[in-house]
Amino acid sequence: MPTIEKKIRPEFFEMVLAGSNHFEVRVANFKVSQGDTILLREWDPATKGYTGRSIEKTVSFVNRVDLEKIGDVDEIVEKGLYIMEIE
Repeated sequence: MPTIEKKIRPEFFEMVLAGSNHFEVRVANFKVSQGDTILLREWDPATKGYTGRSIEKTVSFVNRVDLEKIGDVDEIVEKGLYIMEIE
C-alpha cells in the first residue's frame, strides 16, 4: 500500500498524537484508498517550515464528498462544515 505525505498544523498534529482526533479532512486532490499509510508531517505556518515531528497512520475509511450533494455550496463556504464521529 502507498504512503501519502501531508502537512498538518501543530494544533491538529497534537490531537492526532494524543489520540483524540481520528479524522482527516482534506481536499480530494490526491488518490487515497483504505489501507494506505498517511504520513502527517507537522507544519508550522508561523515559520513556514516543518517542525521535524511526524506520525504515520493507516487509512481505515475514505469517503469522497461532493459538496453540492450536501447543501448550498455558498453556505458551506460561508459557515464551514462539521465533521462528527458518531457511535
